[in-house]
Amino acid sequence: MDGPRKKFVLYENANGTPLVRGEIAKARLTEREAVRLDEMLARAEAGALRRDDADHLRGQIWELRLRGDRRIFRLLYATVDDGLVLLGLVFIGKKTQKAPPAKIDAAEDRLKEYLARREHGA
Repeated sequence: MDGPRKKFVLYENANGTPLVRGEIAKARLTEREAVRLDEMLARAEAGALRRDDADHLRGQIWELRLRGDRRIFRLLYATVDDGLVLLGLVFIGKKTQKAPPAKIDAAEDRLKEYLARREHGA
């Protein structure tokens, strides 16, 4: 018997601005890349990620790697709410072998802010 299904949520700031959706929009994914992203998020929710889909970066921050049409993207995320929510924190185009430390820092900052809001019921 399977446990509860996880849900992938994209980070919004305290004002409700969908920052990660904005980062995805700026990347101007092709239709095929958008489908691949949706498929990867569905695999993550089902707990069926492939070995090369995800990698641990630092602390609570992980990355999903999306292979696009001649380019690669990263979605930095963390698991929250007793493991039931996968929180997408930062979406970037892959330009270097490793995720830039400043982007990991931004993901950690967004995670802290999200958790503080949840703790205070906001």
